Amino acid sequence: MYQTHERELSELTRWWKDLDYENKYPYARDKLVECYFWATGCDISGMDLISSYMRPLYQVLLDYFDEMEEELTKDGIAHYVYYAKIETNKWIKRYLKEAEWLKDDIIPKCEEYKRNATIAISNQMILITSLIVEGEFISKETFEWMINESLIAPASSLINRLKGDIIGHEHEQQREHGASFIECYMKEYRASK
Repeated sequence: MYQTHERELSELTRWWKDLDYENKYPYARDKLVECYFWATGCDISGMDLISSYMRPLYQVLLDYFDEMEEELTKDGIAHYVYYAKIETNKWIKRYLKEAEWLKDDIIPKCEEYKRNATIAISNQMILITSLIVEGEFISKETFEWMINESLIAPASSLINRLKGDIIGHEHEQQREHGASFIECYMKEYRASK
């Protein structure tokens, strides 16, 4: 198992470096390994609507969904990719919101930050995608519940995001980055470190 993780992380790291992540997406958190261990609608017509610097990342998502649909067609469950696309769309919109806050130098109120962060951390997207590719039968009702009604996944996501904000706070201050919950709290409640 260790060798499998090591090989997969090696391949992902090579891909990540080829993306030139830090230069192309300076507003994003560099959490590849963390996302990998958490993990163990996109549409081609939208390509023209996004900025050229975002197209390589968008293409990666499109390729991934195409590959997923192709694989799941064999099992007769390709329609489940729809749920992964819904969550990915939510994630992209929330990530865009964080980029807008950074660009406009906005420090949101704590509640607004938490609402956005719950999706931006991508736990829900990774969970749903993982369940789809796992190959076990999961009912449509389960996916609908997870997307619309589950309180567990959003609570877990928020805890993880806040934990990440606390742990990475000092490091994030050394580069251009959007406000973490710590900055939101300090501004809203006039608190000091």
